[in-house]
Amino acid sequence: MGPNDADIEKRIALLEDKVEELEKAIWGLIQNSQKNLEMMASVHETFQNLNSYLMVNVGPPLFLE
Repeated sequence: MGPNDADIEKRIALLEDKVEELEKAIWGLIQNSQKNLEMMASVHETFQNLNSYLMVNVGPPLFLE
């Protein structure tokens, strides 16, 4: 085992630590994206419900897209 081996092992250990940090960060991003998707689905459902309510109780929209 030469003097460079210890340096290489140290660098590998540091890289493994960084990989672990990145993995945690990526999982955090995935969870955040899932929560955002759930919120967007909820907002969409709310607008659909509001649109249905307005169509029944107020009438069709004056301006069609």
